[in-house]
Amino acid sequence: MIPEIGIMQGRLSPPQNGRFQFFPKDWQAEFSQAQQLGFDSIEWVYDEDNWNLRWGFNPILDREGREKIKKLSFWYNVGVRSICADYFINGGLSGFGDSKVSMLIALIFVARALRIKTIVLPFLEKATIKNRKQKKQIIKNINSALGLCCLYDVKLALETELDGPDLKRFIQKFNSPYVGVCYDLGNTVSYGHNSPWDIRLLDDLIFEVHIKDRKIGSNKSVNLGEGDVDFDGCFKALKSISFNGPMILQANRSDVYYLDDAKRQLDFVKTKWRN
Repeated sequence: MIPEIGIMQGRLSPPQNGRFQFFPKDWQAEFSQAQQLGFDSIEWVYDEDNWNLRWGFNPILDREGREKIKKLSFWYNVGVRSICADYFINGGLSGFGDSKVSMLIALIFVARALRIKTIVLPFLEKATIKNRKQKKQIIKNINSALGLCCLYDVKLALETELDGPDLKRFIQKFNSPYVGVCYDLGNTVSYGHNSPWDIRLLDDLIFEVHIKDRKIGSNKSVNLGEGDVDFDGCFKALKSISFNGPMILQANRSDVYYLDDAKRQLDFVKTKWRN
């Protein structure tokens, strides 16, 4: 059985300001597009621009907006199972201060209201985890929100540049079933990690998988199957740990034919999983 396959918000819209990942102005249209293409869900994006009305207020922030999301999700049978909290991509949760923790707590309340099960926390780029001091601060910041996670049954999936053994040790320090991993196939191969081995090692700590393809040593995404990701090996490993999703497409896309790209990539994933 194929796990639930979703797509990152913004991948079904024209690029905005040269960006491929963003909260789209016409976010409503992505529900119908996702349904027509055959996706099960959309991963919602929440980033720093969402505080700027120039780019469009993110509807997850108010009750009326959340009701619209629920209705569209029901009408088109396209779920919203997770939030990608790009708001923290500049390193918020690895630093000091209460404002970023307050935002995490706010997103947990939002997740509860929308029955979202997972919040993805990216520790990439400027937020890369580099030392023990950062790890300790991240643990402290996240621990302050874990009571709510337990109360509302919301999981936090950390997306990092750490290799499998280091990542497993780090996640285990939280000692909580509500902290786990968002494993990105493209990112990890670009770092030179052995992804199938990592997947088996991390096992049920993996809450979600991001799907893209890259070459080893490159941060540029390519079309699925054109990079160095061992999709056969990774999917075999995911099956061995009984992973059932979600898998979220975060793959390369063109400026014009992005819908065709999304459909082709969805078919690629389904075909590879069945093999």
